[in-house]
Amino acid sequence: MRGHPGWIRSGWACAVATAGALLAVPATARGETLLPGVGVSESLTLPGVTHYAVYIYAGATLAFQLGERWYLSPSLYLEIAPEVGRGGGLATLTLSRTIGTWGTADLIGSFAHDQDHLDFGSSIFSAGIGGGLSIFAGDHVLVSPSVSVFRVVDDASWSLTPALAVGYAL
Repeated sequence: MRGHPGWIRSGWACAVATAGALLAVPATARGETLLPGVGVSESLTLPGVTHYAVYIYAGATLAFQLGERWYLSPSLYLEIAPEVGRGGGLATLTLSRTIGTWGTADLIGSFAHDQDHLDFGSSIFSAGIGGGLSIFAGDHVLVSPSVSVFRVVDDASWSLTPALAVGYAL
């Protein structure tokens, strides 16, 4: 696995195993809300804001309520960009504050893995930060537009990523 420190590889595997264990326990037993979801994002290279690829993703979020107005929500997604033959995973941690009866304002931290087809040796890892809104559309549906900026961990590459996700609270 060329060019990537062992702690990144083992850290990613540990994060996936931990999230899998969390998702295996029913959310109602822990007092959180489980939201499976899907989304689409566009990766724009910086500088110059040039289109790179559209990613389609699916995964799940666990929303932990922190007091009356705050939520902390870790998420795991699998993503694919058919136009460039890449795919991988995305882990996010979102801090949300309720801003009325219609939704929340979100601060999003992200860690992304992206590789060429099934070639883990071509992997790149990126860290990102962004913001968005989560808008309640009925009792169970959540629509979340966002924008994040990512930097490749072992490179000087940057990208801007607008996204739109839809989740369903179970």
